[in-house]
Order: sequence, then structure tokens, then C-alpha cells
Amino acid sequence: MKTPTILLLSSVMVVIVMCCVMYVTVLFIGAPKGIFVSMLFYWFGLCWPLAYYFQGSDGLRANLSLALHGKSYIAWLVLGAAVVAGVYAFATLPNGVPWEVFLLAPIFGIINGTAEEVYWRGAYLTIAKKSKVVWSIGLILFAAWHFAFIFPGELSFVGGPAALISGAFGAGVFWMLIVWQTNHIGWTVVSHILFNSFLFVELIAQNFA
Repeated sequence: MKTPTILLLSSVMVVIVMCCVMYVTVLFIGAPKGIFVSMLFYWFGLCWPLAYYFQGSDGLRANLSLALHGKSYIAWLVLGAAVVAGVYAFATLPNGVPWEVFLLAPIFGIINGTAEEVYWRGAYLTIAKKSKVVWSIGLILFAAWHFAFIFPGELSFVGGPAALISGAFGAGVFWMLIVWQTNHIGWTVVSHILFNSFLFVELIAQNFA
């Protein structure tokens, strides 16, 4: 069955599973390997399969449209938000960041941004439409899954864990509003990729460079 209740239960499952998987893999093989393995599982074992289950191949293709239907301001909002994220990320960079970090960040940004949007926004658009209750719970769960990065205690974040969780929630609200305006996830995918491409530079540099 593909109902809002089943969708929300799947999101609860994602939160619980990822918190457990991240903790166990980091415990046994350490960071960054454990985090990388966990993220591979998250992207290709959870986000994409769940997105396909709730939307189907035709639904996925339709949801990925970049059509703006005359709402060109959406593109400017996405660009403006990306600029803000970029300024923040580069303002908090440590000195001497290796060039490889600037190569890896957009690669992971593309993978993560696309995988998260097809599930967390695409599936919700298809199943929940514009139900404020379902989307609100989904936003809380989207932010909650980021606790998986905190529990192993191996990562540091500018602003601490509170900044990570509140930032995820705030970004989720922004992307939800874009979806509601466009009835597609194409522009949220673009926005998410840009956000991640900038912010992952800071994250990788702070923890792995």
C-alpha cells in the first residue's frame, strides 16, 4: 500500500536504521570508511528504492521536471540560497584545504542531493500532495535522520550538532515550499546539490582533510 501512513512509517524506519547503521559501521571500521559505507547504504539501499516504490519510474521522471510555469522567481531563490550557503561554507573553511576536497564535495553533493530529494520530497509530493500534517512530520523526520552523524561522535560541525539539525530542518522547509510552488522536485534537486557542494567542502575539510 502507498498511503501517507506507510510513507511516514518508512521515514521513521530510515531514521532508526541510519542511526544504527552509522553507529555500528563507524564503531567497527572507523571513520571515514564507516560513514562512507553508511551513506552508500542510505543512498542506494534506502532513498532510491523507497523513491521508486512510492513514485514508480514514470512518477520519478515526471517529478524531476524543471518546469516553472511562469514562476521564474524560484530559480532566483535557488541561486540566492546557494550563494548564501557558499559564503557561509567558505567563510568557515580552515586554512590549507587540499584541492581534492573541492573535487569530492560536488561529487558527493550530486549523489546525496539527488537521492535525498527523490525520496524526502519526491515521495512526499506523490503520496502526501500538500498535506501540511504529513509534510510537517516528514520535515521533522528528515532533520532527525541527521542525528546519525552525531551518535558516533567522530564528526565536528561548525556551530555544533544543533546547527546541523536546525540547518537540515530549515533547508527542508525551503525545499518543501519550492515543491509546493512548482509541483515538481527538479529545482529542489538543483538547490540541494548546490547546498551540498558548498557545505560538504567545509564538512570534509573539518573532519577528513
